[in-house]
Amino acid sequence: MSALKGRLDALRRASGAVTAAPPVAAATTAPVAESGLSRLRARIGESRVGAASATRHGGDTAALAAAVGGQVVDDGLVLVESRLEAGGRHGRARLRPEACREALDSLAPGATSSGGAVFVDTETTGLAGGTGTVAFLVGLARFEGDTLVVHQLLIGAFAGERRLLEEVAALTGAASAVVTYNGKSFDAPLLATRFRLAGLSDPLAGLTHVDLVHPVRRAWSRRWPDCRLQTAERALLGLERVGDMPGYEVPEAWLAWLRHGDATRLRRVVSHNRLDVLSLAALLAPVEACLRDPVRHGACALAGGTGAMPRDEDALYRYLLDRRADLDDRALHELGRLARRRRDWAVAVPLWQALAERGSAEALERLAKYHEHVAREPSVALGLAERLAAALPRDARHHARVARLLRRRARDADET
Repeated sequence: MSALKGRLDALRRASGAVTAAPPVAAATTAPVAESGLSRLRARIGESRVGAASATRHGGDTAALAAAVGGQVVDDGLVLVESRLEAGGRHGRARLRPEACREALDSLAPGATSSGGAVFVDTETTGLAGGTGTVAFLVGLARFEGDTLVVHQLLIGAFAGERRLLEEVAALTGAASAVVTYNGKSFDAPLLATRFRLAGLSDPLAGLTHVDLVHPVRRAWSRRWPDCRLQTAERALLGLERVGDMPGYEVPEAWLAWLRHGDATRLRRVVSHNRLDVLSLAALLAPVEACLRDPVRHGACALAGGTGAMPRDEDALYRYLLDRRADLDDRALHELGRLARRRRDWAVAVPLWQALAERGSAEALERLAKYHEHVAREPSVALGLAERLAAALPRDARHHARVARLLRRRARDADET
């Protein structure tokens, strides 16, 4: 009880409700409280100094515009604008508006009927997303006639974010589709959060979203070391970036400006973002062409399953059949599956035999079933089943098939 009373007295003294205290308690608690307050006051002072420094540097919009080669749009907001005329090259690709429109119409039918596409890429204060992450630079590109116009909106302080979002809304207002790279997972949700927190409507929410990373992964994930944007640039555009800023350094470059007024690296960030946006426009046509004829473009033959390639199963069967000499094992298995559905055994059986010789247990099982149920050759089926059981001793299905075929052979012997 006395211990509890002592704790209550200490709490009252700390809150100021009790002023009288035993001398020993006063001597032991006062220095601790004072040191804690001192540390708190010091932290508050430091944060105020940091905030003042950030405001001072972030408020110098004209200096920021000069550093990145842009112009002041409003207090805290800079615009960097560039143009690429029709036929201009990005890597080995020529940027032609008609090619982009045709590719977009194939990937997202109807998206070109009104406003066409806007190509969007963001640079942010972090890569994890969430409400604490801010897009301090948004790059947007659209065709104006035959010219691809790139608008890059850069804020010099957190206070400029609302104006940035308003300009993003204005620049995307007439578009009917948005093209990104991994934007469905990162850029679009991030911008949606920032618009919501600012009390503004998200202009991207109603647009058809073409995220190029998904068809790229379908087409080349088994052939490339990774499917990052710069890997796609090298393979499809012949573009090798020299001196480009790595993505992980981007947040620190903006924070260096915010904290110290150092815009040295922000010009490189703007250049990095511009290349990203241009690559979105340049990749649209090659990626769509790959989906129409993936084998010709060295991609996985099944890459076009949900893209521009005909989705009709008969069309897919004919496509794979015509190119069977160039198919990988995954595509050959699919061709065998489609041939089996059509009972086209002249196609299916040789495929399974070739795959089985390369060690495919699935093809061996298909052959065993074919010889048991279709060709009515139980002895051949038994030999294949025994090979399967030996290769996969823990799979009870194959042992059951062996037992069943052995019983059948015994019955057949008794009958004769």
